Amino acid sequence: MVAGKVKKPGKRGRKPAKIDLKAKLERSRQSARECRARKKLRYQYLEELVSSKERAICALREELDMVITLSNWGVVQKAGYVTYPGMSRGNSVVTTLGGIGMKF
Repeated sequence: MVAGKVKKPGKRGRKPAKIDLKAKLERSRQSARECRARKKLRYQYLEELVSSKERAICALREELDMVITLSNWGVVQKAGYVTYPGMSRGNSVVTTLGGIGMKF
């Protein structure tokens, strides 16, 4: 109580304007449509990203297999002999790694 005036308890600040209920619902629906559209685009982008990464992984695996095969072939050639799966040379057993025989 200030100088004989009584303050009424209540909310401070701006009073909400009377909003047409139909307009409010329509804005809500429009916002939901936009949100779903953004979500759909985001998922499409992520699926394309995953697909491209999977293709890159496959290409790198093929390249790695080729490098392993070529490096094993170089080791076999340096040893002075060529082996095939299941063959043995002398007392050594020849095994395969990546389709190319190696002596261990």
